[in-house]
Amino acid sequence: MILNNENYISGEKIQLETDLFITTQYNLNYNPNITINHPKALDINTINSNFDNPKFIYTCSNDLNIFKEKLDFFNNQFILVSHNSDTNIIDNELYKYIANHPKIIKWFSQNLMFNHPKIEMLPIGFANTQWKHGNNKIIMNTINNLDNIKKINDIYFYFTLETNYNKRNDCYQKLRSYILISDKKTEEEYFDYLATFKFAICPEGNGVDSHRLWECFYFKVIPIVLDNPFVQILKNKYKLPMIILNDWSDLIGMQLTYYDFDNTILDFDNLKKEIFNNNDKPKMSLIYSFIGTLPDYTIDSIYQARLFFTDDIYLIFDDLNSQYLPKLINDYKVIIINYNDVIDNNFINLFNNYKHHWEAPYIEGLKGRELLMIRSYERLYLVNNLIKKLNLKDVLTLEIDNLIYNNPYSLLDKFRECGDYTAMITDKNNYCIGYMYVKNGLDKIINFMNEFIVNINYRYQYYSITEMKALYAYNKIYKDLYLLPVFFNRQDINIECHLNYNKFNDTVFDGAGHGIKLIGRDRYHKSPLLQLFINELDDTIIYKWEKNNDGLLVPYLLDTINNKWLLINNLHIHSKELDKGLSKPLE
Repeated sequence: MILNNENYISGEKIQLETDLFITTQYNLNYNPNITINHPKALDINTINSNFDNPKFIYTCSNDLNIFKEKLDFFNNQFILVSHNSDTNIIDNELYKYIANHPKIIKWFSQNLMFNHPKIEMLPIGFANTQWKHGNNKIIMNTINNLDNIKKINDIYFYFTLETNYNKRNDCYQKLRSYILISDKKTEEEYFDYLATFKFAICPEGNGVDSHRLWECFYFKVIPIVLDNPFVQILKNKYKLPMIILNDWSDLIGMQLTYYDFDNTILDFDNLKKEIFNNNDKPKMSLIYSFIGTLPDYTIDSIYQARLFFTDDIYLIFDDLNSQYLPKLINDYKVIIINYNDVIDNNFINLFNNYKHHWEAPYIEGLKGRELLMIRSYERLYLVNNLIKKLNLKDVLTLEIDNLIYNNPYSLLDKFRECGDYTAMITDKNNYCIGYMYVKNGLDKIINFMNEFIVNINYRYQYYSITEMKALYAYNKIYKDLYLLPVFFNRQDINIECHLNYNKFNDTVFDGAGHGIKLIGRDRYHKSPLLQLFINELDDTIIYKWEKNNDGLLVPYLLDTINNKWLLINNLHIHSKELDKGLSKPLE
């Protein structure tokens, strides 16, 4: 139960919680209770040079087109809050640009109409106090008396057509002959009267959201709405009851069953915690890259990641018509990065000019993956460009055929102790980066990878140009690639496999060997890969699968020297049969 007038949601209250109100003078003065004279108010048109901004910034959604043009003046990353507007936040270039801007940590917005990993919806809530139907006293009288109000009426059917004539008139014309039109009430009477109903018809307001919708939720009335992206976002976030129709005529003859429901999720304190308290922890980002036709196992890989990881996931790719794109965006909240936005022209030029240095740039027989060696080499260039473009820190970049079995965030402190980046050894002269931590960027490595392409001596020394050999050669010179442990300290296993054993909380990582032993090798390879330091014919290596505390199936390696089981943080699924390694079946 909402207890006092501090605990229900309104746009005015959300605005007042932020550090600064940056919007136009017109919108700053629109609410006479919060004007340009407010100590937190700043006219957006006065921002024309670098600006030492605070962390939580409000703007009126009407002014987001101007706000976009000012973003590069902000010195510091911040949380954006947009509200008090009829503007719908739709899937277009303006709003995606704002959401993806490196200065935006998170964006909370009213009238949200599309899914984006960095944007969360905000309720319109009750009207602001400048309006009669936003009167604190009247609202709280009904909330505090709710237990004494009986649900004696069925469907509330009354609204002002002029608010959104086309959509509201459609509702009115289709239902007026079938549902009793409710009595008109004064503002003082309206809330108590609405609370006597079990259901209420809630067409859109000027924006897609409406005060009526939230009045219903607070007064335990079940809203009847038309389906749209906003309704789906609301349903998934708040889990509050609604009757969702495809057309208003669907309501005719429908049998409705009322039930009481818990609305404490709408306590304003919960929303304040979501916006102002939950964004203080350090963030990690996962970056995947796949250039070419996106394989079906991409869904398995991202699904598995989302079982453990809730922060931002980026996918760099060029298959923008992929059938998997809607699921990646809507179900798994993946941020799609167009290959052309992070392409590295220097790498393209180097490849074209020194193609003859590659032993076999094109691999026959790898259907759909003939350019594997080139794309694998290019991947770090793309990742580095994205890191710089979005000013990312604490990044984990994974190959798309890797499955994770632990939240990388739980290892962040350990990763930070490693230095600037990590790798894993798989066999002689090869460092694998299927699972690689990057603290700030990869410029130093990229510069060496350029040299590795150009200098023919590397080609003669290492027999081929691959990113794995380039990283091995890099570390022989600079010695600053931290090797993640892929095995325990068994003396017959290459020392670089367990050089840093015991530094990751009784866990190990997989460059390829564990995944091959547990799931199988790629069918392209006819024979066992015996050159791997962890090879599939070693029958002394013991594994088990076991459910973790969340009921998710995860793999373990037995440390036979110290007699303990080690969680394997990731598996490189060499066979590409990622469905066989999922912690929970894909729904």
